[in-house]
Amino acid sequence: MRKIVFIADGRSDHTKRWIKFFVNNSETILISTYDCDPLPGIKTIVLPGKFRMSKQLISDEANQLNQRKLMSRLLAFLLRVEWAAKLWGLLKLLDLFKQSIRVKFLIRQINPDVVHALRIPNEGYLAAFSGHKHFIVSSWGSDFIDTAKNSTINRILTKITLKKTGSFFSDCHRDIDLAIKHGLKLEIPRFVFPGNGGVDMNIFHPSSELCRTHSLLYCRGLSRVTCIETLIISYKMLQENFKDVSLTIMSPIVTHSQLTHLLDKHKVHRAKVNLLDFSGSKKLSELMRNHSIFVSPMLSDGLPNSMLEAMSCGMVPVMSNLTSISEVITNNVNGFLFEASSHTELYTALCNAFQNLDSPFRFDNIKLINDKFNYVNCMEKVSRIYDEKK
Repeated sequence: MRKIVFIADGRSDHTKRWIKFFVNNSETILISTYDCDPLPGIKTIVLPGKFRMSKQLISDEANQLNQRKLMSRLLAFLLRVEWAAKLWGLLKLLDLFKQSIRVKFLIRQINPDVVHALRIPNEGYLAAFSGHKHFIVSSWGSDFIDTAKNSTINRILTKITLKKTGSFFSDCHRDIDLAIKHGLKLEIPRFVFPGNGGVDMNIFHPSSELCRTHSLLYCRGLSRVTCIETLIISYKMLQENFKDVSLTIMSPIVTHSQLTHLLDKHKVHRAKVNLLDFSGSKKLSELMRNHSIFVSPMLSDGLPNSMLEAMSCGMVPVMSNLTSISEVITNNVNGFLFEASSHTELYTALCNAFQNLDSPFRFDNIKLINDKFNYVNCMEKVSRIYDEKK
């Protein structure tokens, strides 16, 4: 039986979904850069580190208010401030020295057939210093266009990682091109897969009748690259013409006070605004089946897993006009694109989406996701790539 080591954030749903595929056909070890709950069938080793956030990314609903302490609220706020986010990123790099020593020891001890780092910073850096000659590294949405772009140290570490890697995975073709510009050798195998492995069609599937209400869903939280005011202002404009329009925003509870402030600032009628905490896949899929429009005002992005899942549920995607997004969405053909900083463009895109709720492209999108981004099909291809590494 092959032996696979993943270097990843064990709290992440993307990590959990990717790794679980190999539990029954491989000896699977997770070296986690964050403290995390044990995963069934997986040996988990947590690396030492001081500059880390909470053990869970999503807390249990019954206990979530008790778990979100003042420090978590303060940190969540600071991470939406550019200088603070950069400082936090640099502080996390201080853990690299101790972690890299530990990873190198573990790789020698385990002697795996495959080593796969599921993100470039900081997991890819650790793989690069592990001594394993043919490790695989994946890039996630912001690795190049945000982290490497805005930090000299991370840019240097990214180049070192890409020069040492044996294979490169990305969620979009744009990042393949960026990886080459950052030092990935042309002879290195390159593959495009969704960052979480693909869409679980057993969970993210359409209802027998697609939702046709004037309802918006945003489920991607707040960050430095989120133009949340673009969404709020455009929603205010929609309220003037669509009396029944509703908006659901999914974001950690620690951000709800900021969202409430922005809604009040722009004098949004809040009767049909619903603020929810992040939740698991099953609850998210139910929300997607009960909303018609998936909206995402992001300044930078990869190919969002949540967008693919929304399309699989039959939602109409209204997305930022980014190169990575346009690999799947063609404006006015199978979705609608807008400039993330323009509330007027988003308003127009949402109006166009409302006018196309009966369009057959919603069913075409469902088929596209099943054909190209189905979790089982994607992960079987990944498994064959792993076999070639043995």
